[in-house]
Amino acid sequence: MGDGEISAIMYQENAYILKFPEMKVSDFILDGERIVPAELIEMININDLPVVSEGIDKRVWTGTITVHFTVASTVEVMRQKFPSLQWTKKVWHKSIHPSISSNVWKLTRNICATDDNMKKRKFNMVSRCTLCRKEEETRDYILWYYNYSEIICSWLGGIFNFKNPRSFEDILQLAKKQESCYKRNMAIKCIYNYEGTLYDLQVLKYFGLKTRGVKNLIIKEVFFQLPEQGKLLLCCDEASRANPGCAGYGIVGRLSTEDFVIAISGGLGISTNYYAEIFAILMAGEWEIHHGFNELVFGTDSKVVISAF
Repeated sequence: MGDGEISAIMYQENAYILKFPEMKVSDFILDGERIVPAELIEMININDLPVVSEGIDKRVWTGTITVHFTVASTVEVMRQKFPSLQWTKKVWHKSIHPSISSNVWKLTRNICATDDNMKKRKFNMVSRCTLCRKEEETRDYILWYYNYSEIICSWLGGIFNFKNPRSFEDILQLAKKQESCYKRNMAIKCIYNYEGTLYDLQVLKYFGLKTRGVKNLIIKEVFFQLPEQGKLLLCCDEASRANPGCAGYGIVGRLSTEDFVIAISGGLGISTNYYAEIFAILMAGEWEIHHGFNELVFGTDSKVVISAF
């Protein structure tokens, strides 16, 4: 459709509005169907109109899922959206000091006070690197091409096994590669009880850090079984800071239908683990008998207490 055709349609629409200034949406509805006048049929696509339904019309804000209007949702609809940046999570991280993150952010965005940026702001000046006094001062030259920067990158690359970067994109790719290797090595350590790769040992040795052995892990399968119908299961346990030490007990009761019944806890002062376990079962049995449960089922993780009873 050309500009002339669009202008003609807009002229017809304005003329129709001037001809019928009091017309409402309800005037386009007859017996539950939308009726579009012949004068507007070229300007309105009937298939794009919503289906007519019974009830009272209401205002709906499509800017949010809850259809409620908020100023924040208006800003979100109107603001210009830019593609998400991958490096922000690397820079703004809780393990990095905010002042360092701020400086790295300035370098990444290239808004640091270098001579080339000052020239962009209409400063009349002769640019010369303050470090080498040979080349013009730019961010890329200072970070990637200055002799001392290359020496530092080469030194770090020898430790962490990477080539000299030439941009922030190179650094992000190197960091992503090392992170994936680290996660893979950690998975190997967890599965096979492997104490470290050659890369890990190389970095630890360079900084003079000692390694420590990894304890063997034994995975045990545990099952939880509910009591028979009409019985109440009371799971009993104790906790203490030492043996003997400040101790307490806890009890949780459930029916055969998994329904929760009761939770009891209490302190015993200075006590041994054995006494606290025994006391927990005695308290559980006393509560069960007092509330009419004559078939008792106890749950405890102490073999000594089971043997005693």
